[in-house]
Amino acid sequence: MKSISDNLISLEEANFALKCMKDYLFTPAEAIESIESVVNRVRNIDMAHLTNHIIDTKLSVVQRHVIRRCCLDSISANQCAQELGISLRAVYSARAKGLEIIEAYLEPLVMYFRNLPGKETVPLYVAESLKILASQNQQQGETGKVIKNIRTAHSVSIEDTAKVTGVREKDILSSEKGIRPLNVDEIENYSRAFGVNIIIEFDKGKVTAKWKEQ
Repeated sequence: MKSISDNLISLEEANFALKCMKDYLFTPAEAIESIESVVNRVRNIDMAHLTNHIIDTKLSVVQRHVIRRCCLDSISANQCAQELGISLRAVYSARAKGLEIIEAYLEPLVMYFRNLPGKETVPLYVAESLKILASQNQQQGETGKVIKNIRTAHSVSIEDTAKVTGVREKDILSSEKGIRPLNVDEIENYSRAFGVNIIIEFDKGKVTAKWKEQ
């Protein structure tokens, strides 16, 4: 088995590993796993911010509108064409070209990551970045969807969410599907774990939720 020193990237990560081992009695293998989880999450969030910057500064007005509406707001290509007053074919073309530009700008950064092979991974990062951005934008709605958006916006797996919130994985899945609503204590755990304010609203028997970063 590799030692911690064989896997660490920075002094900050070394300190994090030592804290896990000292305060939480992690084994070296568990500490390494935690580091990798944190590093990947931070990379994904940073990549999402960069993707957002590229959309704002490197795409044409039409490409920007199509990417934001179709990829982030999840509206149909037909509806987007109506909003812009262009053909459906033009929407598909703008979407394809917009994604191509985003991938081209992200490729050098993805290739910089020492454990990633390069160009073939860029579309995967773009897809993940767009998913994170979409979840960050969708901060209200049905409780189950909001809970899922919080997790996705912070690029945290269901397994890791269970660890930091104390909610069982199967209960998280049920909550995200709208089958089993979270109770008050679980919502407070989510709020603390993710650093967000979660507001539950009741209106004529309908329950909705909102969230925002603290």
